[in-house]
Amino acid sequence: MRKKIFFLILIVMSLALIGFALFKGREKIKVSALTYPYSYVSKVNNNDVIDIKLLINNNDSYFTRMEKIESAYISGIEGKMKLNIEKIEISDKKTKIKDDDYYLVHYYFNIDAKFDSNYYLFIKKAYLYLTYSNGTSTNIYIGSFTYVKYDDNYEDLSISSLKAINSKAGNDGFYGILMGIRNNKDELININSIELLDGNIKDVKIKIVDDITSSEYNDYFNDLNFVNKVEINNFDQLYLAISFEYEDNLVFPPSNIGLKINLDDASYYLDNFPFYNKTSLDLSKYDLIIYEYK
Repeated sequence: MRKKIFFLILIVMSLALIGFALFKGREKIKVSALTYPYSYVSKVNNNDVIDIKLLINNNDSYFTRMEKIESAYISGIEGKMKLNIEKIEISDKKTKIKDDDYYLVHYYFNIDAKFDSNYYLFIKKAYLYLTYSNGTSTNIYIGSFTYVKYDDNYEDLSISSLKAINSKAGNDGFYGILMGIRNNKDELININSIELLDGNIKDVKIKIVDDITSSEYNDYFNDLNFVNKVEINNFDQLYLAISFEYEDNLVFPPSNIGLKINLDDASYYLDNFPFYNKTSLDLSKYDLIIYEYK
C-alpha cells in the first residue's frame, strides 16, 4: 500500500514538474528598450562595436542566446545598417517596470560593412530588427542612431582639454562642452564652424572664454557673446564654450559625442568622447514600450 502511495505521489510530482516546465516554456518574453541616442564617430579603418541596451524579463531564453540570432540590423526611414552579433552580456541587477522585474541586457554588434571614404547616417527613429532561429522577429524602437566615418584628419590642430556640462539650471534639455584647442603650426587657422555629430543636437553656439575651470553652465552661457567664426594665431591656444540644445524625447541624453571642426580647406574630427555618465534612472516616470514574444 505504501509503495502505491509513494508511486502515486511520484507520478503527481512528475506531472506537476512537467506542467510547470510547459508553463514556463509558454511564458511570454517581455522586452523594452531605453531610448538612447546611439552615436559612433571614427576613422574608416576602425572597427566599431555597437552596444544596444535592452530590458528583458527572462534572462534564460532564446532571446539572450547569441547562437539563436540569425540576422540583425538597425533600420529607419533614413536608412539601414546590417549588424553581426559579437557578444551578449546580462546584468544581475533587476529593474522594476510595471510590476515586472527586468534584466539589463547588452547586445554587442559590429557593422557588417567596409568604408573607404567619408560616410554619414542619421536615423531619427531607429528600430532593432532581430531574427531568431525559431522564426521570431523583433521590431524594437531603440532611440536614434548616428554613424559617422571619416578618412583624413587635419593634423595641425589638437584638443588640449575637454569637459562636458550636463545641464543648465536643472533643465536637462540644455548642455555644454568646454574645450581647449591648439594651433600647432606657424600660421593662422580659421575655424568656420563646429558640428556636433549627433542628429538630435540643435542650436549650437560658440563663444571664446578665458578658462574652463568651472563646471557651472551659467558661468559660461549667461550672456549672448557668441561668435560665428574663431581665429587661432600660430602656435596659440584658445578656450571655447559650446552650448547646444538636445531633443528631449529620449530617456537618456548622449553618453558619447563626436565633433567636426570645419576649417578653410580641411576638417578636424574628434571621435566620440564621454559626455553623459548617469547610469541609474527612475523608469517609473517614462512611458516605455513593452514588446511581448512567445
